[in-house]
Amino acid sequence: MKTTTEHDYRNRIVKVLDYIQDHLDEPLNLDTVAEVASFSPFHFHRIFRVMVGETLADHIRRERLQSAAQALRQGGTVLSVALDNGYESPEAFSRAFKSLYGISPNAYAQASPPPEPKAVKHNLLRSPNGVLLLLPNSIRRLNMNVDIVTLDDIPIAFVPHRGSYDAIHEAFQRIIGWASLKGFMRDDTLTLGRYYDDPDSVTESALRSEACVAVPDGIEASDGVELGTMSGGTYAKVVYKGPYENMKEAYDFIYGSWMPESGRDAEDRPCVEFYLNSPEDTAPEDLIAEIYIPLKS
Repeated sequence: MKTTTEHDYRNRIVKVLDYIQDHLDEPLNLDTVAEVASFSPFHFHRIFRVMVGETLADHIRRERLQSAAQALRQGGTVLSVALDNGYESPEAFSRAFKSLYGISPNAYAQASPPPEPKAVKHNLLRSPNGVLLLLPNSIRRLNMNVDIVTLDDIPIAFVPHRGSYDAIHEAFQRIIGWASLKGFMRDDTLTLGRYYDDPDSVTESALRSEACVAVPDGIEASDGVELGTMSGGTYAKVVYKGPYENMKEAYDFIYGSWMPESGRDAEDRPCVEFYLNSPEDTAPEDLIAEIYIPLKS
């Protein structure tokens, strides 16, 4: 079962890489690219990044610049090559090209021999088809226990947050203060966060998340706090202990190791974290959170 499911995931990623290579001169929409591999657009960024070793945007940019390099050697002008590869100006193209090759497009066209592009991180671990042969040490050294659980719907109140996940504590202070004023915030009140984006693939200012608390019946929204439901269903659950800033490794383990081995696919819904203690009175190394990744049934 393990070999079959890992092979399936790799085939799906290779299919995406081939699709990108064949459509470099076209807009490469996230939904379309994810659909090629039958992955949820919600979670595709993470799966691609862990299995390929670079973000989707970085991969597309690098492939387009390598295609542009070939066109320059064949006599293409900087302007025509820039436009053919999705750049709105030759200046923007030249900056991107120099960042990869170390010299300007004009210099590259005349160089003998031309320089190789800068190596991609984990490049030595790549198979010929572009997928990592070995996951990074930070993932391989983890041996986390993953349980498949079923959760019921949970009524919640939440404060939306846009920006760095590290700054969501302000939203949590607000929702906890609001719940305390409403009279239902106790030590056993469930505090959770919903996270919609991969912070390595989405611009920090565009990251979407929500600071949430479970609410009893009869609570009404007020003061900018919204009411909603944390959807129940099937989830992959991991118990994480340690500083929140290191939690990324647990996510990478789930998406890059556990999912390919298990054969499970992520559902098109946000990741959820339940917080079992608080950084207000707990040392970073003793923080405990439960990570929940929604799965297709």
